[in-house]
Amino acid sequence: MGPVAEVIFFPVKPNTDPSELLSEATQILSRQKDFRAAYYGPLIEDGKIHCLVFEWKDRAAIDAWTKAYDAHKAKELFEGVVNMEAGLEPFINFTQFTQDITKAMTANVTGFRFFSLPDAKATESVVIKDIIGPAPDMNDHAVITVSKAKGATTGFVWVSKPEMADMGSTICFTEAFGYDSVADHRKWRDTPEHAEVIKGMEPLVRDMGLKAVDVLGKRRSMFEGSGIVHVAFKKIA
Repeated sequence: MGPVAEVIFFPVKPNTDPSELLSEATQILSRQKDFRAAYYGPLIEDGKIHCLVFEWKDRAAIDAWTKAYDAHKAKELFEGVVNMEAGLEPFINFTQFTQDITKAMTANVTGFRFFSLPDAKATESVVIKDIIGPAPDMNDHAVITVSKAKGATTGFVWVSKPEMADMGSTICFTEAFGYDSVADHRKWRDTPEHAEVIKGMEPLVRDMGLKAVDVLGKRRSMFEGSGIVHVAFKKIA
């Protein structure tokens, strides 16, 4: 099993440089046991939205961090860069990834996609067993061999706030892919190999109710209904 990560999309305060506050916050995080890395960058589809990813060894590490004496200070520093008057609530999720996320996060652009299942099916066992399946070697997947993605990973989302799925459904599955450019991602979607991947997902859509979710609104997705957004990350810790 891979690492876990807290992924936060948020509207950044206008005309501000958040680097100083985020640097102080990540210094606090870096002192925590089993903290691995932090990535930060703007959404390519809408530069007013930024994204933070905090990578941890496992869920126990996140649980321990929430009880740490200086967690409140880091939270205050982070809140100092969020535009609370933007009319868009920060979207936060906690994900158990099945593969290493480093290559996907350190590529020029990182694409995220989020999916929901009906509430009764949105469990870790269903996602891991029926959606993801036996942990694949992503290096052999067409997304790497054909589309030339720089990294790829999938995961179970165990917390998502706010819940952006349709009534009666829960966001529970995510994918992350690294590319040299958004244009390269678009090229992959025009290939016959991509069409085969989509065809293979049809039973999951038809029989299980798997559905992509535009977590940041339709206009910010790669295309409406795709649930795909891209971030230009830099590793900051």
